[in-house]
Amino acid sequence: MRARGSASSATPPDAAAWARLVERVSRAYQDFDQERYLLERSQDLASHELMALNEALRTSQARLTSLVSLSSDWIWEQDADLRFTYVSEQSAGSSSVDLSLLLGRSLSDPACIQADEAEATRYLEATETKAAFRELTFGLDRPGGGIFHFRLSGEPVFGPERQLLGYRGVGSDVTRAVSAERQLKHMARFDALTGLANRTQFNDRVGLALARAARHRHSFAVIYIDLDRFKAVNDSLGHAAGDELLRTIAARLSALVRGTDLAARLGGD
Repeated sequence: MRARGSASSATPPDAAAWARLVERVSRAYQDFDQERYLLERSQDLASHELMALNEALRTSQARLTSLVSLSSDWIWEQDADLRFTYVSEQSAGSSSVDLSLLLGRSLSDPACIQADEAEATRYLEATETKAAFRELTFGLDRPGGGIFHFRLSGEPVFGPERQLLGYRGVGSDVTRAVSAERQLKHMARFDALTGLANRTQFNDRVGLALARAARHRHSFAVIYIDLDRFKAVNDSLGHAAGDELLRTIAARLSALVRGTDLAARLGGD
């Protein structure tokens, strides 16, 4: 009797199982291809978005640079010690001083920066509370003489943990405006020809003197001086000579009165 071989006893492969295996492998490759496509697509989109953002940033920077160069304003930055670390350039001829003189300086340093008490107080209150400030005017001595007046608006810059990194803002040269404003105030209180107090300031001082005298029960004096034959000077020598005479008399009177006294010109001679 002949023995059966092992080959004849082997179980034939399950066709359905093989079909399921092939389907799973095929699906895995399809999923992999889909994920790779999505990844490549997202990278491509991200690359295009990044390029668009960079282009928008360059356009914005160019626009800002152009506007700053055409404006009388300038941009500045301060560090945590409130010292200027950056000041942008102005358009040619728009400033009366080299703005780099501000670098390394602090607005609270009275040795190099000038400000009236009200402006200095507003700036100090803003920086102590880490708040923004608007339209504060300061002065800086110019190397060639005179004072450079500038007006600043700024806001604080904070780090990720709300620590103060400094301030940044805009500034403008207001030297001419400040000079004109002071000239107008001077003209409203002083005589243009002689430099003496005018009628308005004289009346104000007399009113204060009257109130003070009534309160403290003391007296004061008002002396009125008239120049005899002044019209003859104008008629014979001309108005220029008459003006020079008035200026000379005004200078002599100013040298004679005390600091608490007032010499004024009410008009005419």
